[in-house]
Amino acid sequence: MPNCMQHSPQQVVYPDLHNPDEYKLKYHDHDKEHAMKFFLVCDFESFLEPYCDSDPNGTTRIIDEHKVSGFCCHRVTDLPQTLSLLLFTAVPM
Repeated sequence: MPNCMQHSPQQVVYPDLHNPDEYKLKYHDHDKEHAMKFFLVCDFESFLEPYCDSDPNGTTRIIDEHKVSGFCCHRVTDLPQTLSLLLFTAVPM
């Protein structure tokens, strides 16, 4: 309890879902932007497989293992010379 008394209480306030000015992310410090005018959006896909080689003497037990089935990387930009690029690679099973 002493740690709780060091700081004053706080209350979480969520944005109003009916007011777009409250729930949309805004950015005003454009002087801090990087020179590159694109960003990458990436996603990995996987499936779970039962794991059979657990250590019987271990303190934890592995149940499933993620097996990567593919990934996707999408470049987002407004520069015409580097239009959006979509890459997809499926890992053979």
